[in-house]
Amino acid sequence: MDDEDEFTHRAWRRGDEVHIEISGEMTEDDANESIASFHNTLPLKGNFEFHAHLKGLLRYEKAAREAWTIALSDVRERCTRVVIYGAKPLIRMGAATVLLIARLPMEFKD
Repeated sequence: MDDEDEFTHRAWRRGDEVHIEISGEMTEDDANESIASFHNTLPLKGNFEFHAHLKGLLRYEKAAREAWTIALSDVRERCTRVVIYGAKPLIRMGAATVLLIARLPMEFKD
């Protein structure tokens, strides 16, 4: 695995916005790790917007996509909007699938 393929993530909050940046190749274990960071960044109560920075995400396992679908479905009532930044076309398609299944409003930005 090249260094650019190595999975990395970081999560932060800015007001009512929860951000996560994901890069590399995401396995199911990586997804669970990033989901834990996502949950730890959520406000304790109230609504939030989710901003996913996926420019560096190269590929993911099906199980990783499924884990994120469950995680986002679990917070559907509190999540008012999801913005996906900079993902490649196939990654955008996967993200759209996750968000459609989770029944969340989505927007894509470069």
